[in-house]
Amino acid sequence: MRVNHIGNQPVEDEWVAGEGQYLGVDEFGQLILNRKNLTNSNQIEYVALSFQVGDRWLGQKVVAVTISPSEKTETTSDETVIHKREEASFIHAVGTAPASSYIHLNRKTIVDELTSGIQAIDESNQSYQVKNADGVVKEKTALLERGDLLVVTAENGLSKRVYRIDNTFVISEMSLEKLGEFTVKIDNTTVEELQKEMGIDGNYSNGDWSGEVKFKIEQSKNEDGTSKDNFYRFLINNPKKDVSYRLYAKKSFVSYVNTQSDVAWPSFKVIDANSNPDNSAIITDVDGISITTDAIGVKLSKDWDNWSDTLTVNGITVGSEIHQQENGQWKITFNTKGTLEKQVNQLNDIQVSVTAAGIEQRGYIHLSLDEDGNVIVR
Repeated sequence: MRVNHIGNQPVEDEWVAGEGQYLGVDEFGQLILNRKNLTNSNQIEYVALSFQVGDRWLGQKVVAVTISPSEKTETTSDETVIHKREEASFIHAVGTAPASSYIHLNRKTIVDELTSGIQAIDESNQSYQVKNADGVVKEKTALLERGDLLVVTAENGLSKRVYRIDNTFVISEMSLEKLGEFTVKIDNTTVEELQKEMGIDGNYSNGDWSGEVKFKIEQSKNEDGTSKDNFYRFLINNPKKDVSYRLYAKKSFVSYVNTQSDVAWPSFKVIDANSNPDNSAIITDVDGISITTDAIGVKLSKDWDNWSDTLTVNGITVGSEIHQQENGQWKITFNTKGTLEKQVNQLNDIQVSVTAAGIEQRGYIHLSLDEDGNVIVR
C-alpha cells in the first residue's frame, strides 16, 4: 500500500483534489501528522491509497481521515499560511507555496476587504499589512492593484510570509451573436482597459494553432441605446467558422463563471469513411447549420493557395462526387483518372477544402499505388 496524494476533497472513489494542510508522508511513504489541528473542531482530509501485490496492481481507493483538535498550549503560533473565509467570494485563489505565495481577487477590492476576508489556517491571531510594489504601506481604503504585496506576520511576531496580489477578470454571461461577435459580462473595468489587457487566439478544427487574432471591443447597448453596464461586445477581425477561439488575459488572471473560455460557432466535421475501396470521406457532426447537397463544395490544392474542382498530380487527375446518405450524413467520394507516375506505396499529398453553409474545413488526402498498380485515395 502506498500514499499517492493528500487533498481536501474527494474526486469520485479513486482520486483527491486540493492540498492537505495537516497530513503528510514520511521518507518511508507512511502517513504522518504534519501539523496539529489547533482549531476547535474536527478537520477532514482525504488520502488516495494505491494497492499492489508484487507486480500486480490492485487499484486505488480514497479514504477520509479525521484530524481531531489538539490541545492548545501557551506557546504562540508561527503559522503564516492563510485561507479565505467562506463568505469572501471576491477571493478566487490563494497559493501557499513558500517561494511563490499569491492571492487572486476581484478587481476594485480594497485593503480592508482583503484583510477581513482571510484568516490563519490554524485560526491563530495573525497580523496583516499591504504594501505597494515600492514597499509603501497602503491605507485600509486603498484599492488593491496587481503587484501589491500582502505581508502576513504570524502570532509569534517573528515568522513572516509575503503574498503577491493579482487582480482577476471575472467573465460571465457569454452569448454568441453572428460569426466573430460575442458579448460577455466583465465587472469593474473599461473598454480601454480590456482592449489593452485581453487577448484572443484559437485552434483550427484539425488542431493547428490560428495564432493571435485581432479584435476590437465595444460597450454593449440596451434596447434604448444607452450603455449596458459591465457588458462588452468583442468583434473578431476576419473570423472563421472552423476556428475555436480562446479569450484570455495577457497579464492578469481570468475566472470564468458559468461560462467557458472557448468561443466556437456552428460547424461540422469531415472524417474518413473507412470504405472499401478506401476513397471516401463523410461529413458528420453537423451542429447548428442547415446543409444541402448542392451547397457543399470540394476544392483541391497542392499549395493551400490555388484551389480547383479537379487536380492533376503525377499523371492522375483527382475529382470528387457528393451523395447524401440515409443517416443524414454526406459522403464525398474521390475519383481518379490516369496512371500514377510514382513508385508503389509512395504517398502524394493533396490538400482538400470542404465548404458547407459558408463554413470551411480543411485537411489532406493521399494518393498512392498498391502492389497491383491500382490507385488508392485515402
